[in-house]
Amino acid sequence: MEPTANQTLPPGGPKKKKWPKILGAVLAVIALAVALAFYFTAGMVGVVEQQLALLRQGDIKGAYGLTSKDFQKATSLAQFTAFVKQYPSLSQNQGHTFTTRSIENNIGTVKGTLTARDGAVTPIRLQLVKEQGEWRILFIEVRPTGAGIDSN
Repeated sequence: MEPTANQTLPPGGPKKKKWPKILGAVLAVIALAVALAFYFTAGMVGVVEQQLALLRQGDIKGAYGLTSKDFQKATSLAQFTAFVKQYPSLSQNQGHTFTTRSIENNIGTVKGTLTARDGAVTPIRLQLVKEQGEWRILFIEVRPTGAGIDSN
């Protein structure tokens, strides 16, 4: 059936209606990927947040208890205590932002910054490992305020 003089076809036809659906699908896939990444790394971040809370409360022994067996073999409680005292941003943290979370070969990495009570922002990188089904801190790197954390 051919269009009559009173009938008109929509400009651009049905093709114009496809791109919003495609864009919506792409955005949905990206949102799902981000949500899954946060879901699978939430346990790591939870351990880091728990350690920071214990350090803020002055419970160094409790914070040390969240470290891995390998960390404890390489670093005594006395050495850990000295490390925490060397970097006041650990025990005086009032906030944090973790911008990077990843898991590769059963090693998790969390990178971001700590914000101290005085407003100083300190870069931090932690590596975690699963021991008996729970994340434990394997490595802590703290940089002086204003320094960046390498991508390694």
